Formats: sequence, structure tokens, C-alpha cells
Amino acid sequence: KMGVKLTAGCQHRGFFPAGGGLVSLFVDGLKGPLKPIVLDKRGDVTKIEAICYATPPGGWLDEQDVNRTEEDFEPWLLEELADKGSPKPQVQVRCEMEPMPEKGKVFKAACEILVHLSGGGYFHGSGGVLDGPKGRGSLYEIWGSSAEKALHSLKAQLKTGAALDEHLLDQLILPASLAEGTSRFLGAKDLTLHAQTAIHIAQKMVPGVDIQVTSQSGTGLSLVECVGVGWKPGSLSCGPPATANPGQIVAQLAPSVLSKAPEQLLVDLQDDLMQFSGYHGLRALAEVAADRVCIDGCDGPDQAAVVRKELE
Repeated sequence: KMGVKLTAGCQHRGFFPAGGGLVSLFVDGLKGPLKPIVLDKRGDVTKIEAICYATPPGGWLDEQDVNRTEEDFEPWLLEELADKGSPKPQVQVRCEMEPMPEKGKVFKAACEILVHLSGGGYFHGSGGVLDGPKGRGSLYEIWGSSAEKALHSLKAQLKTGAALDEHLLDQLILPASLAEGTSRFLGAKDLTLHAQTAIHIAQKMVPGVDIQVTSQSGTGLSLVECVGVGWKPGSLSCGPPATANPGQIVAQLAPSVLSKAPEQLLVDLQDDLMQFSGYHGLRALAEVAADRVCIDGCDGPDQAAVVRKELE
């Protein structure tokens, strides 16, 4: 929705405390600024996905457990999560065998539930990872216990009327601060600490971003509106100074722009910065290893604004 094409995959799971999980993520480069995203209406539940996975030592799942889970979970999840009086949502239950993590060969199982809304938002519930069955126990019982825990938090969030999961909201704030346009998120009454932190970081690290949080009367919800700065690939990122020096500007470039640049380009850049320094009465220096340009000596906000504009 924001114009980013990415592919993600879980190669194998990892579990606390040993870890050992492996996730692959591929992101294509942007050709323009990120698009704003609007999730300010809840809508109805349109799809419910349940992913039940386990890491059995034998490398296979009991067919009876799989069949019972797929047959019983569909009506159960419909009863628990579907909106009364709305069209019946699609339900998809998948049971998947996952290889054991490379670190710590352990038999674990869990159920993850994802709810899709017609307003474009998503809600996620997890019951956490449980130990695999022992003795006469079954994966069907383990997955059921995990799903019950996941449903507890999911149902509570869905009842609030928010348009998206509280954890999804806090992850979208920073991308929205860089997007071109206004993003809107209808969240719960009290934003998570992660969301509050993301807003604080965006306001400190993205000059020009405007983020407003307003309480929606009569609903008990909060609307987060973020007017992004429209950052474009290749443009300078003029963030706050690395120090408390108000006369300093730090222009952070994309990774490897300077550190892997041809020698002649760096020579030409140094010459340009010397002329720039003499013209403005400043000291401009390229920090090649850090891929940034630092400028010291601005005597006020007016001069800093002129210098910043010329850098961009």
C-alpha cells in the first residue's frame, strides 16, 4: 500500500532462550517517495487466518491432529471473531511442519491468528510458543490452548473499534513520517509505549514531519495523523546534529555513497566543499567512512535554512 515491494520468508523457527531462527527479507529499491496510508475506518472482518505450526522431532505431523484442527477450528474461529450481522468471513486454517531450529533441537508448537478487515487493517493474535505434546497428549490440544490465548487479546482489540492492530500502528509511524502526504491511523484510546516512542523519534529525527494525536469523542479511540516529508531516494537526509551544537548541520547520505565512491569523485567533492565553505563562511567536511557531510559555523536559523536548502 505504501509502494514498497518486499518478499519475506521464515526459513526455520527459533525459540527463547537458544534462538536459532532464520528469516529472509528482500526489499526492492524505491523509485519515488513512499505513499501515505490511511487506516481510519474499522470495517468488518472479511478473513480469518490461523497458522498452526510445530517442530516435531520426526519431521512430520500426525494426520489425525491436522484433520481435527482444520475441521474444528473453522466454526470455532467464526463464532469467536466474525462480526454479528455482517457477511460471513472466509476462514483458512493451515497446519504446518517447521524444521527444528539449528540451535537447540526442541519440540515446540503454536497458533498464530491473523484477522483481515474491510477497512484495510489487520489484527494479529499469538498464544505464544508451547512445548510439544508428551505422553498421550496431542498437537490438537496444544494448538487449541495456544489459540485460546491468541483469541483473548484479539477479541479485546477488535471490540475497541480501532482500525488496525495496536502493534501494527506503532510500526507504521516511522514509514509514514517519510511518506509524501498525510497518513491516518485510528487506534485504541491509549497508544502503546512503542507508538509513543515512535512518534517521539520521528519528531526528533525527521525534520518537517507533523504528527497529531486527537481523541475521538464518543468512541474512546485515538486518531494519529502524520504529514510526511516526502523523502525521495537519493536525497540528502538532514537530520538533527550529532551533537547539541545548534550551529552544526549533519547531512546523512545513503550507505556506501561516499565510503565506496571512486577516488576522483571524492577529490571533486572536497574541492566543492572548500568553495562552499569559503562562500558561506563555514566549515564543510565530508566524513567518508560515515557517508555524511558535516557543516559547522552557522550563525543562526536563517543561515542554517539557506545552507540546508542548498544541500538538498
